[in-house]
Amino acid sequence: MLSFRRMVLASRASVCGVMITCGTVALSDEPGAVVPASATVVPAEIKVPAPAAETTPPAPPVAETPFVDVEVEAPEVAYVIVDGVTHSKRGKLRKLRLSRREKKRLAMVVANWSEMGQDRRIERMVDLSKPTRIVFTLDDLTANEQQLLDLTNQARANSGLPMLRIDPRLCRAARLHSANMARFNSMSHYLEGRSHQNRTAEAGYPSGMVAENICASQRDPQSAVYTWLNSSGHRANMLSYQYADIGVGIGYNSSGTPYYTQVFGR
Repeated sequence: MLSFRRMVLASRASVCGVMITCGTVALSDEPGAVVPASATVVPAEIKVPAPAAETTPPAPPVAETPFVDVEVEAPEVAYVIVDGVTHSKRGKLRKLRLSRREKKRLAMVVANWSEMGQDRRIERMVDLSKPTRIVFTLDDLTANEQQLLDLTNQARANSGLPMLRIDPRLCRAARLHSANMARFNSMSHYLEGRSHQNRTAEAGYPSGMVAENICASQRDPQSAVYTWLNSSGHRANMLSYQYADIGVGIGYNSSGTPYYTQVFGR
C-alpha cells in the first residue's frame, strides 16, 4: 500500500516537473522530467559589474583673500595715492596691502610730487586679482605730456615720417622751460639769459643740434599741436627728417594757464 502511494505521488509530480523524494524538492528544466534526488541544482551565473575606477575628486576652490599686496617703487619725494587715499609711507619702495572690494578688480595708483614748482601726477591702473609691482620714475610723463608726444608722432606718421624717440634729458629741458615760462608769465625762447641750446646741454643732451617749439594758453595738448601744425616754422620742426629725439613739458601758472614746450634733437 505504501509503495503504491509513492508511485502515485511520483507519477503526479513528474507531470509538473517537480520530484518529491524524502522531503527533498528538485527542479527540472524540462516539463515531465524526473530529476534524481541526488542531483545538485546550480544557480545561473550572475555577472556583477566591476567596480568603477577610483578618481581623484577635484580640489575645492581656493578662497580668495580679501587683500592683495602691491609693491610701489616711486621717487622718495612722491606721495602714493590709491583710489584717492594718500598713503603716508615714504621711501623708494612702498609695500601696500590693498583691500579687494566686491566686484572691484582695478585700483588707481598715483605718484604725486612737486618739481620746479609744478605738480607732477603720474597715474597707473592696478589689477587687484594678483600681487603687483609698480614702478614710477622722475622721468615718467604725465597724461597730458603723453598726449602731446602721441599727437606729434601721429602727425609725423601721417606725413610718412618715423616716430620720434622720447629722451629723458630733452624732457627735463622742456619741463624746466615750461615751468619758467609759467613762473614769469612769459612765452619766450630766452629766459634767465639762456637759450634752448643752453638748457639741453645743462640737461646732459650731448648734441647741439636741437630745436624748440613753444606755445601758451591752448586749452589742451590737441589744441597746442594744432597750433604748431598751422605755423610754418613750428611745423617744419615737427615734421623734419633731421630729428630723431624729442622731449615734452607742460607747466601751469598760478591762474592755471598752460605753457607747452617741445624740444627736438639728434
